[in-house]
Amino acid sequence: MVTIEQHKPGWLNILRWTARIFAMIFVIFFLFMFIGESMGSSSHNTPFHGRDYFILSLWFLTLTGLIIGLWHEGLGGLVSLASTLIQFVFLTVEGDNVPIFFFILIPSALYLISWYYHKQMLVSEVSS
Repeated sequence: MVTIEQHKPGWLNILRWTARIFAMIFVIFFLFMFIGESMGSSSHNTPFHGRDYFILSLWFLTLTGLIIGLWHEGLGGLVSLASTLIQFVFLTVEGDNVPIFFFILIPSALYLISWYYHKQMLVSEVSS
């Protein structure tokens, strides 16, 4: 029996690893940012409100989705894409302009594209 790994094209591996590398860059960057912000002086900190907790929980979901995408590309891409789009819509309605969301969509979309083509190859391999 021939496995799918032998017939997988090189571009699919490049796509998968590009998504993984971008995702890890974003996760590491935002973890450093959160750690740095939490270690800042407390004299400039303002108390959190419900809106802030909502946005932070969506950030947590986005980063969790990017990490899940390392093992389950479809699920991780869907979680990170959905939570990022919810943040984008919520903050746009609130009047904030946050262009970083467009960069976060890159690994999410690459995860989903990679997952889709991998599933297509599995279906065509099984039907052959």
